[in-house]
Parts: sequence; structure tokens; C-alpha cells
Amino acid sequence: MAELLRGSTGQDTPGMTAVVRLVPGLDLPHWQRISAQCDGWFALPLENATPRAEGGNAAHEPAEHERDAVTGMWRATPFGARLNAEVEHARSEHRALALILFEEGGLETLPPHTAVSALRALSSRLWEASAGTDLLGRLQPGVLALALPACGRFQALAVAEHVVQEAEHDLTVQHLTCSVRAGLACLDEKGGLPGENDEGGEPRHQDERLLEQARQALSEAAHLPGASVHDRVRLFRVSEVPHERETLVLASEKHFLFFGGAQ
Repeated sequence: MAELLRGSTGQDTPGMTAVVRLVPGLDLPHWQRISAQCDGWFALPLENATPRAEGGNAAHEPAEHERDAVTGMWRATPFGARLNAEVEHARSEHRALALILFEEGGLETLPPHTAVSALRALSSRLWEASAGTDLLGRLQPGVLALALPACGRFQALAVAEHVVQEAEHDLTVQHLTCSVRAGLACLDEKGGLPGENDEGGEPRHQDERLLEQARQALSEAAHLPGASVHDRVRLFRVSEVPHERETLVLASEKHFLFFGGAQ
């Protein structure tokens, strides 16, 4: 099929040929089991696909400008609105929520068509790592977001490290000089964020604070050549006063030296 399509163009210049097939009822986990037998195919799940109304017109289809043309993810504004809804659901249902930000460095140094290929290498890995209930967005030219409902910090860390490792492998194979790093923040089962004081009132704008904490963690992730995957992924943590932390460590060590492991 690809050869027939390329031959029909009558052009000898290199390019990319894409064949898209809509498969109703095929979920992403099932596709991932099938795709192991395929070469060059990947899935873009339609998260909010809605049934068509009578007469053949789609009901409440998302506007085209809400989706990023390169990655197929939500743009920044619609992503923010949906993240806010996810935070409210997490709080009302007392479940965790993780937000991971991925940054691809070096895109500005590449030719436009090469930068698009590099960004798609990362976005493809995010699509593969996501499920139907997850939320994906492109917040900035080189920053992609993945929100994971009902996902704790340890599972989110594993997802982030896997995506970073696989995306960098794909970029290396394609000889693209880009680095990938990630920062994440988590909303716990009680609906709270790290460092949030419980003053009796309901927290406000937690979606913005969650995003801010993920950005802070991203800024602390390593991006230098040769950095390990562990150093390229950072989880937001509340900073402690150094001397207090050292005092706690010394006290714990002294207790172990004098009393062993006894409580």
C-alpha cells in the first residue's frame, strides 16, 4: 500500500506517507498487543469521541483548534480546563492524581521538519504509555503533559522514567540530538498537595498548583549529556531546612548505633 501511494505521487523526493484507519471499539491495550506484529504503526486514541447524532452530524465534537496538529494532544487552554475537572473528580472521589511534564531540549537548533520528527518521537511514546482515561496535552513547543488519574507517585515515576528512556532511544536511532527530561507532582488520595497546610477550608486552584509543582520538578531535572534516566526525572518534594534534615539523620544514626534496630 505504501509503495502504491508513493508511486502515485510521481515524485522522487523523500517524504513521509501516513495511512490512517479508524477502528471503532479497539482500545489502546488491545492495540498494543496487536502492534507487536506490525511495523511502523502507532495508535492515536480518540479519548472523547462521541456518537453521531441523527442525520449524520457529530454531536459536540471538539473544535479542531483545541488539538495540536503535530502531536494530536490537547492545546494548553483546553488541557488546563480538563486538568481542572480531573482535579475536582480526584478530590470528590478521594483518589490520587499524577501530572508529568516532559521537556524535549534542543528542538530550536533543528530544522523545522526535523524538529517535528523529534517531537513526534516523544509524543508517540506518551500515547503508548497512556490509557483511555489519561489526559495528554502540549503546553509549550517542547513541553508535553500527561495526567494520570488514580495514579500514585511510584507508578507515575515508573511511567516517566520509561517514557524518557524509550524516547531518548528513539531519538538516538534517528540521529536526532535532543534531550528529554521529566518532572512530576502528585495529588494524594485525600485531595492534598505536598506542602499544603490543612486550615479547614477547601483548597482552591489546585490544578494550577499541581501544574506549578510539576514545572518546578521539571526545572530541577538534569538535561546535560550523559545524565542518567534517574537524574532526568524529578518528583516534586517539599524542601526541608538543611540543618533540620541533617539533625534528623544524625539522631537516627545515633539511635541505631546505641540501640540497634530495636524500637
